[in-house]
Amino acid sequence: GVPCRAHVVGQGAEVEPVGIDWLDLYGIGPGGIVLVRPDGHVACRLATTDAQSLQDLTRALGSSTAAKMPAASGQTVS
Repeated sequence: GVPCRAHVVGQGAEVEPVGIDWLDLYGIGPGGIVLVRPDGHVACRLATTDAQSLQDLTRALGSSTAAKMPAASGQTVS
């Protein structure tokens, strides 16, 4: 597996932004999720945590961490 870390951001949370509206900056709601890769690229941004959003997060996490898989022709694809 790929090691992952989760951080709660917001007023009174583990990480508290100073001087910015973090939710507006990332375009999410109070229950939203942002998936940021180690290189700083935003891989997924979800405004809510409804069932569809959680499925989208699962797909984004999979595509951001997937190892190379053999293609049908025997070539490798990312």
